Amino acid sequence: MFHETKGVSAAVHALANAGRKAMWAMLNKCGALDISSFELELHLFDSLVSPILCYCSEVWAPSLLFTKRRHSTTTPQQQQQQHEPQQQQQCSSVQHRNGNPFSPVQQDVFQYVSDALSNELQSVQFMFLRLIAGKLRKSTSRHLLLREFGCHPLIRKWFVSMLSFWNRVAADYTEDRIALSSGGLLRCVMRENWELSQQTVSTHHSSLWCTQFKAFLAVMQQSFYVQHIPSPDIQLKQQYVSTALVAVQHFQQVNIPQLIQCFDTWFSQKWFGVHVNPRLAPSCSVTWSTYDRWFAAAPFTDLWKSHPSKSRSNVVCDAAGLHTSVVGSLLRFRLAAHDLHVCVGRWHLRDRTLRVCNRCSSQHVEDEFHMIFECPLYTDLRQRYHPLFANFGGWRDCSLVAQPSSDHMRSFMQQPTALVAAFVHACWLRRCGQETNISVLVDDSDDFFSVASDEWFDCDDSVSHTPMSDLLAPMGCPNLGA
Repeated sequence: MFHETKGVSAAVHALANAGRKAMWAMLNKCGALDISSFELELHLFDSLVSPILCYCSEVWAPSLLFTKRRHSTTTPQQQQQQHEPQQQQQCSSVQHRNGNPFSPVQQDVFQYVSDALSNELQSVQFMFLRLIAGKLRKSTSRHLLLREFGCHPLIRKWFVSMLSFWNRVAADYTEDRIALSSGGLLRCVMRENWELSQQTVSTHHSSLWCTQFKAFLAVMQQSFYVQHIPSPDIQLKQQYVSTALVAVQHFQQVNIPQLIQCFDTWFSQKWFGVHVNPRLAPSCSVTWSTYDRWFAAAPFTDLWKSHPSKSRSNVVCDAAGLHTSVVGSLLRFRLAAHDLHVCVGRWHLRDRTLRVCNRCSSQHVEDEFHMIFECPLYTDLRQRYHPLFANFGGWRDCSLVAQPSSDHMRSFMQQPTALVAAFVHACWLRRCGQETNISVLVDDSDDFFSVASDEWFDCDDSVSHTPMSDLLAPMGCPNLGA
């Protein structure tokens, strides 16, 4: 929408409603055609729903990504000085209890990213991901969802459209060429918008397209003071954004590939420097550390320069043919959308050391690692699914061999999805006391049934060589795939 004094604003509610209708129509069609492939559903969303949510984003994206509340004309060094008195007032015990290793400037940057993901249009994408993952709760981390499914956020597409729009307007422009030829009127309007933005800031100038565009670039430039990003990359990204700001200042084209790299670093910066051991990670980043070190295909530092589809989990790639309840249990487990005490205790502000497992007497924190390798409640399930533990000392000694600070949990999750999902689902049902209510876990069409059974048996002679279909069935459910 255009206004004579309030600038340009997005018809967010109308576009979001149209996007939701298209999403539900697509999901209904997928259900009618029995489409269970996550990759196909993601492709359909990008083809059918994303264009609606990105319609004309080059015009309204700056106003949506930028607000006066977020914008600051101070430099990062000045912001740090402003926060220093507040830091000195806090005693060390409070800082230790909060467990936050990030500076106030970094927290401001993280909050900006969170705000950018909170608009109604972007929420449609997250609702879609939660629905196909098994109707996860709204509190599921949005960054974890994007990384699990290997997706770019919609705001990245909006940013690319902004850059392309600016370069089209700035192309071949000269002072004496304002004729109403192809694109001439648009260039004339944008030139006047740019000239107004160059003047002294007034009440209405913050609503100018060029002002908001430059402000968003400035926010990205400030974000590269994050300590955990490798210093050569910080200097390079600062140079990229500085060059772009100078180009915008002179109404010149910008380097789109360089700025896309800057955006990806800006958006993903909280993944840098996560603790190698989730059990020792500070509270503010324990969820990120848990996913990066235990569930991701590889650490973020090995993947952050590649396309996000490279980080797509094997669950998303191999889930076709598996029962939806089984896949949902595994995804809840991976995305911290479960009710283990390590998560439930966070809701009640309980100290992490007090979130112990009440299903055993070990006094260990009930986290994902404890459920897989340590808790004696699931010992007989480990015996039943013994092929999963062959590389971790066997089902009897896995609690002694597997270590939370190593790649053991990641390696466990990289095993065939059907078997891992069946084990995790059986553990959930054991924990909830609903084992006898299972009817179907995996369809007979799943490719895992073609795997030679000899590949999945360890050398423990005390364990009988059970048929693969029985391994995938929960205890008390012999009619697998019926």
